Amino acid sequence: MFKFLALLGLVTLPRHYALIDAHGLCAAFRTCGHAPAGSGWVEVTETRLHSLGRPLPASARVSRPAVASELMAALQN
Repeated sequence: MFKFLALLGLVTLPRHYALIDAHGLCAAFRTCGHAPAGSGWVEVTETRLHSLGRPLPASARVSRPAVASELMAALQN
């Protein structure tokens, strides 16, 4: 039911983010519906505590396809 409501745009599914510091090391994790404010946050597939204090593997980063709202914004510019 939750995923159905998310498809309708009534709720947002929680996503996982990792904070990457100036040295390229994972400093923190956060799970929320929208991207955290500030720089250094990247979306990841899952939170793995053993990654804290270490470089984040490239395979952990999410490469999202462009969503309809982003496509519409690009077309209007």
